[in-house]
Amino acid sequence: MHVVQIVSNGFVEPREGVRKEGIIINIDSIANGPHNDFWSELPFNLEKAHEEGKVLFFDFLKTETLNNLEPIYD
Repeated sequence: MHVVQIVSNGFVEPREGVRKEGIIINIDSIANGPHNDFWSELPFNLEKAHEEGKVLFFDFLKTETLNNLEPIYD
């Protein structure tokens, strides 16, 4: 399950003198059991939650927004 929180008129100040304004998107992922062995399954479940959350996050972005973020692809 993913819980999405969207904040309009948000801002961040990544360093002194720099302020970026826009929408903040927060995604929390919750996995309900049952789990056979929680700790041994954790790496797989974390990666799965990360990948699903990433897909959900990028579904919110327009191509123009993504390009404005100046991504670097390796």
